[in-house]
Amino acid sequence: MSGDILIVDSITTNRIVLKVKLSSAFYSVFQASSAQDALAICATEMPDLVLVTSELTDMGFGAFHDQLHALPGCRKTPIVALTSEDDAQLRMRRFREGAADVITSPISDTVLLARLRTLMRNAHRDTDQWIKPEAAEVFGFADARATFLRPGRIAAMTPRAHPARDSKSAGVSWHRFYKELSSATTHQLERYDMRRGRGLKDLQTHPDAVLLEIGRARDEHGLAPLAELRTAPQTRDAKIIALMDYAKAPLRPLRWIWGHMM
Repeated sequence: MSGDILIVDSITTNRIVLKVKLSSAFYSVFQASSAQDALAICATEMPDLVLVTSELTDMGFGAFHDQLHALPGCRKTPIVALTSEDDAQLRMRRFREGAADVITSPISDTVLLARLRTLMRNAHRDTDQWIKPEAAEVFGFADARATFLRPGRIAAMTPRAHPARDSKSAGVSWHRFYKELSSATTHQLERYDMRRGRGLKDLQTHPDAVLLEIGRARDEHGLAPLAELRTAPQTRDAKIIALMDYAKAPLRPLRWIWGHMM
């Protein structure tokens, strides 16, 4: 099996449709009609991913997230919210409540499965990096956690092929966006233009996250820089967020590549 996925939806038809799609991709699928049923299943089955496909009728999304991650073996389980509402405020609310991703339907099966695979792979990788608490005590690493946390490093990048960023108005818009972002966060933000110098070789730091301007890319060449970022030593471990024109990009299902900064 490719992994275990729990579908949470109060509507039976929705669960069946999704189960067929996921089962055809060789996932083992569990179903729950409520948040309480889902928590009971997670306590025994510990799925690799939980897919919430509608508003929970018996519990808020944030409360469900917290209770699920409090279960033994489920601390890193990603929760994906699938919604039919193309609402930016709803997406941001779900992210604030702990969603690993928010997917707006309808969405192609290929893109849906790709995003679920990515989330599950990242969750497994993160889990492997954490040793069990009891092992920490044995090895003498159970001391109190230090309170110091350094600010994250964010690299805002303009790719080499960037036809939508040639106008003066677009440049002003991005400048204002980064200025507002810098004032709203304690993280260190640096802008970097891949069209100048030697490309990524000029990047001296290893950023924790990369903001990649894709803009109104009208074909898949707009995503080409992703491969370069994933292979470069400075950025291959960074989380990548693709900034795409929400209203007009034909690659709209790929507009968000979300990750948690450590």
